[in-house]
Amino acid sequence: MLIGAPRLSELMGDLPGTEPDVPALTAYFAYLFLLMATQDIAVDGWALTMLSEERVAWASTCNSVGQTLGYFVAYVGFLALNDETTCNLYLRKVPGSGGLVTLPGFVTFWGWVFVATTAAVAVLKKERREADAPSGILQMYRDAVACCSLPPVREYALVLLTAKVGFAAVDSATSLKLTEHGMPKEELALLSPFLAAAGIIVPLVISRHTTGPEPLRLYLRGVPLRLGLNALYGLLVPLAASVYGPEPSVGVRTYYGLVTAAAFLNVFAVNLMFVAQMSFANRVADPAIGGTYITLINTLANLGGTWAQSLALYVLDFLTDRACVHKRTLQPIPTPQGHEALCAVPADAACARLGGSCHLVRDGYTVELVACTALGLAWLAVFRGPVLRLQGLD
Repeated sequence: MLIGAPRLSELMGDLPGTEPDVPALTAYFAYLFLLMATQDIAVDGWALTMLSEERVAWASTCNSVGQTLGYFVAYVGFLALNDETTCNLYLRKVPGSGGLVTLPGFVTFWGWVFVATTAAVAVLKKERREADAPSGILQMYRDAVACCSLPPVREYALVLLTAKVGFAAVDSATSLKLTEHGMPKEELALLSPFLAAAGIIVPLVISRHTTGPEPLRLYLRGVPLRLGLNALYGLLVPLAASVYGPEPSVGVRTYYGLVTAAAFLNVFAVNLMFVAQMSFANRVADPAIGGTYITLINTLANLGGTWAQSLALYVLDFLTDRACVHKRTLQPIPTPQGHEALCAVPADAACARLGGSCHLVRDGYTVELVACTALGLAWLAVFRGPVLRLQGLD
């Protein structure tokens, strides 16, 4: 970070006569992410040996709060301090040009924080070595592979890879559909600081429950809550057209309050499931390979969300049907011979040239919400028993 920060403006193309150097940026951030991923594994394993057996489940709360706080400072905090308008409105007595910080300055500051923190840990903290710790890296990987071959671990992996299929539509397409129905992106962006703050507070509030003897029971309780949000978003998202359309019938403040409440409920449910999942992993992990095991569990959980969201986005357009109709008569306009289908996208210039506008006949988002809810209920019926049985093996 310290070495690359002075060149960031040049690499980003912010200096006069420069263009973004994508290959160099890719290599630079890939290297940083490789090092940070290594530290992440080490910190996960350190929590298992640093905390007492009675308090090891608190590692999940530390993980969730730390990640959200870091995201808030690095993303929302930097954007606020780097934006000239925000700084002039809230942080300066006398308006000035530019933000209070630049990207190179921000990266340099946190680079020195990394150095100071690492030095403090190296000098002040001593680790205890587990008696059965692997003798080397290869042995550690052999132990990890042997762990993954255990039937309970394979069963838990299947749970994590499929658990988020019921929430794929909400997680992947809600913001996209809200803006498509007319909600300004700026209003959606205003939610980010409050949701980030909620992501810090919620794990602390629920920690006394997730650190108990049955974290996976709480994990299962989060599933119907998130499935219920499918129905709520199924009502709220189409309603945006009645708020931001040419003839609004619902007040903006009322609607924004409902969207905010739904977003807070989603943050609560997401954190409930994440902290419970991590609490269980910390409880059952072998400290000798704890960091590797917990990282594997996190990777499986992330993959479970990624493949489901990617699939939901991919099929969204295929499930959506729009028709080009006359603006006055609302009669369908046939596709001209040899022309691509009209209204393949929400705003079709070809349809407009024919004197029409694109009307939504079938919303793929609604179809996906129904399908995801059905799949989520089926998942709960199939996996509830195995999940509770896995918890009993602890």
